[in-house]
Amino acid sequence: MDKKKSVGKMKRRRDDLYCVVCEGSASCHNFGQISCHSCKEFFRRNARTSLEKLKCVNGETNCQIRFDMKSKCQRCRLIKCFQSGMRKDHLSTPEEKLSKQKRIEENRSIRLTKVNHENTSSILTDIDQFCLLQISNAYQTSIESIPSASSVISFDLLANKALSFTTVTEIDKISAMKLINFIRLIPEFESLNEEDRITLVKSNLVTLLIVRDLLLFDRQHQIVYDDNIHMTKQSEREKFAQCVKSLCILFYGYEEMQIYFSCLSNIIDIFDKDPLIIQLLLIILLFERGLSINNEQISILFDGKRIFDVYSQYVELLFRYLIHRSSFTKAICKMLHIVESIFQIHNHAQRYQQLFQSKNDYYFIDPLLKSLFQIK
Repeated sequence: MDKKKSVGKMKRRRDDLYCVVCEGSASCHNFGQISCHSCKEFFRRNARTSLEKLKCVNGETNCQIRFDMKSKCQRCRLIKCFQSGMRKDHLSTPEEKLSKQKRIEENRSIRLTKVNHENTSSILTDIDQFCLLQISNAYQTSIESIPSASSVISFDLLANKALSFTTVTEIDKISAMKLINFIRLIPEFESLNEEDRITLVKSNLVTLLIVRDLLLFDRQHQIVYDDNIHMTKQSEREKFAQCVKSLCILFYGYEEMQIYFSCLSNIIDIFDKDPLIIQLLLIILLFERGLSINNEQISILFDGKRIFDVYSQYVELLFRYLIHRSSFTKAICKMLHIVESIFQIHNHAQRYQQLFQSKNDYYFIDPLLKSLFQIK
């Protein structure tokens, strides 16, 4: 009740205000005096205009200025504005207007950022946070689960080009085993029956090997580092990666390796150097069905619905994580780019498999790689 009385008093006070220039109804102070909206805008437009440029309608500079007059003498109206106490020094200069507009935009940006932060800070549930932490820990555990290639393959062996086939396949085998160890730490994967687990690994692991390289790829030097956490000297890591690159060129061909590095270069920026996005993508592609490079095996999955549900679960988790990192709109754009990159990765996985199958030294290939690359 008291609030209504207060609002009523405020309205009456405003109704009691009259413009000092035209005596019309006014609501507030403008440029130092109480004025109506019309006189306020008139003064804003003309305050800096020289009086010499304005001519009096009757030539006597004493025209009556009232709110109910259709036409008012501009010279006399401006003079009355000044005489009534309106001040042109209260006008903003173009520089001040620009500065004010800039501050408004900055404040708006700050408010939007704050709103986005408030909206995205709660997008990840406690379960999501725990799941992401488990994924990160699982990948780190898998890296340390077996010795890295740089720990078991000497530089002398890398320099022996006659053994390039054996060395490259050994490196691929170590990478594949680490990925399998990572996959086995994913609870949803371990809950599947054995036949489905084997099918998913055989169908998708070649694709995962390419995604894993994104975590270790150096676009500037066009090399893929080894994941040996104990090799701390950058010069040694780079030397080993360059040697492996030379062997891969010898094994797969220079042109094929250029195509591969170009593929990695084109899509690596999508992931913003965030390993968790790539680790999530590893899991998503593990449970993916329709785009597998071995679709004939996907059709014999025993629990296809369960696998699709897990796939959808991790896709949604990735999307929420992307929103958490930026905003809803940016997350949508990022997801579209990721989908596009998945097609590129699958295409190169098919190419990679065909190249591997074209080699004749099957006798030296490890049984695990024979199974992954469908070599009989």
